[in-house]
Amino acid sequence: MRLNSRIEVNSRTREVAARGDIFARALALSMAHEGAREARQNVAPGKGPGPHPHKPESHHIDTGDLMRSIEVVPEERGFLKTANITTDLDYGTYLEAGWTDPRTGRFWRYPWLWPAAQKVRADADEIARSTAREYFINDDGLRVFVERSGS
Repeated sequence: MRLNSRIEVNSRTREVAARGDIFARALALSMAHEGAREARQNVAPGKGPGPHPHKPESHHIDTGDLMRSIEVVPEERGFLKTANITTDLDYGTYLEAGWTDPRTGRFWRYPWLWPAAQKVRADADEIARSTAREYFINDDGLRVFVERSGS
């Protein structure tokens, strides 16, 4: 079971098209790497957005496996330049979506990828400006706006 969060940059939007496909690809990768960094922080052993589901009497141990399994995979879909933040570990999906403890009937949920994606979304304009400065260092007046669809 693969859990995935996709960052898409539409290379046809005016601001992105003016700077080309290489910039669009770099922007998608920059945003995905930032999202992966946030996600890794969220699942680092003993850390995260809380509340942590492991109690002192729990037999579960934070090994850091989920943190180490998070990767960024670039993908092209026509004019959409995408990068996926992903893990192949099944329990990453259970942590994100939630599960019910069969013994107690209590529902547990520990979202780690969604908060990371929301953080990247909130920081998208700054990530775009930073990426643009790397690719267009001579364009001092560059202003980049990332279009967001949905909410």
